[in-house]
Amino acid sequence: MAFVESARQYVQETEDPGERAILEYLLENAVGSSNAKSWETMQAAIQAKGINMRQTDFQQTFLKKSRSQSSEIFIGSSNNGYFLIETPDDAQIMREFYQTRIDSEQANLDRLLELIEEND
Repeated sequence: MAFVESARQYVQETEDPGERAILEYLLENAVGSSNAKSWETMQAAIQAKGINMRQTDFQQTFLKKSRSQSSEIFIGSSNNGYFLIETPDDAQIMREFYQTRIDSEQANLDRLLELIEEND
């Protein structure tokens, strides 16, 4: 998994100071799922570099971008926070996190379908 090396390369190339600050922080502090950092911890670190970003902004922009088909970086997340995927085990933790979210949304959809059927 070349995500960490891709992140190092991206830090050198990006012109976006927020993306650079986040990746620099992750590279220095959150490589691998065992080193996941909470948003509050990340936010304090990037604010110290003069970058003001809300978690929602991070999630809807750079985090989403890092997980797109065209990205060579994948920022993982778990109940413990955010991290750069380094190993297949890290990717598995991210997969399990996704699966939990998908299962929850499926339960919500199933309930909505029940309500629709009850009202037909």
